[in-house]
Amino acid sequence: MFFALYKELYFRHFHWRNPQDVTIYTRFDSWVAYSQVFKTLLDSSDDTILPVEWLYDIIDEFIFQFQAFSNYKTESERLTDQEKQLLKDNEKTWNTAEMTKILYQVALKGGVVVKTDAMSKIVTMKKILGYFALVGLTKVQILIGDHDSAIKILHHLKMPSLRKIVRLNVCHVSVEYFRGFCQVVTGDFASALQTLAKLVMYVSVRVNISRSLAYSLVSLTHSHILVKFSRIFHDTTSNIFDPRKLEHHHRYIRRTNVHKAERPYSHHTRSILKRSDKVIGLLSIVHCMCPTIRMGNDVRESIHQKMESRLDKMRNKNDSIALDVFEDVFETSCPSFTNGSAVDYASETKTHDATVHQTRIFLELVRRRRQLPKIFSLLKLYKTLSLSKLVGLGM
Repeated sequence: MFFALYKELYFRHFHWRNPQDVTIYTRFDSWVAYSQVFKTLLDSSDDTILPVEWLYDIIDEFIFQFQAFSNYKTESERLTDQEKQLLKDNEKTWNTAEMTKILYQVALKGGVVVKTDAMSKIVTMKKILGYFALVGLTKVQILIGDHDSAIKILHHLKMPSLRKIVRLNVCHVSVEYFRGFCQVVTGDFASALQTLAKLVMYVSVRVNISRSLAYSLVSLTHSHILVKFSRIFHDTTSNIFDPRKLEHHHRYIRRTNVHKAERPYSHHTRSILKRSDKVIGLLSIVHCMCPTIRMGNDVRESIHQKMESRLDKMRNKNDSIALDVFEDVFETSCPSFTNGSAVDYASETKTHDATVHQTRIFLELVRRRRQLPKIFSLLKLYKTLSLSKLVGLGM
């Protein structure tokens, strides 16, 4: 197990630290490493324990590298003939169908796909990994544009028995963001507002708690150093200019790395904050599409604080101006869509950009929705007219 986890960690750091050095062979080897790590984890005994954060990061990185590979294979202009042939010979590597198959098998062996009454109440590592696999499967379905399948998985994840399996903030934020996003793109703006508004308040509370704990840790670190210096000063009063002791004190300061403690957020918290900005963008879209729906003052203030200039443009009666801003906000608030289909390099037809395609579909929904207030006002007008006048207008 150690070797499998170490290889997974190696490829994770390689993709993050040296993205320009990632070759097609590195991507193939990474696929083999992830297949091996899932097989190792699922074949392990039930009493095996791994940190919850590790399990979540493995699934999250697995999907990240799938996105990177999908974007890589669609850039046909940059690929050599040898790379195209290798991709053709290894069609199952980082394939969408294989990805969903692996994630579903992990969830199935974790026992989180069954109904509530048949689900075991014992929480094991496999069960936690299965839950994260379902979250990852939701993300994959959204990335390829299958929002209906994603909604079905999200409905399953909403079961109380599943929500009690693990309490990880970054996972909860991801699930609710996916839920709110699917509601937005399917036109269920009322439900989306409720979901995203709750998520904004949740993130605000959790991040403030994390910040307080982080700064408390920084304060404790500084206090520890002050105590250390008081002892040092007491010890060196007889010979304070001893160069050997001064060098020892300097080494201690460098070893404590106080400057690093001033950066309080973990990578999970930074991920939550990044997703929080996307949530605000989606809320601004919902607010413009359904201005009559009430929302809390705190949520309204958060939207106006970050999106005030764009809100006015999205409300513009000129469709060309409003839709341009809607497009910009949607592209910054949506996940990085990917092309889940196979690429035909023999065809001269250029592969379409998945994000541009999904944005066009959403803008068509916005364009139709913007006509509803006009229709509603006309209906209110006609309601005040008598039937005889309406008949006269028809003639």
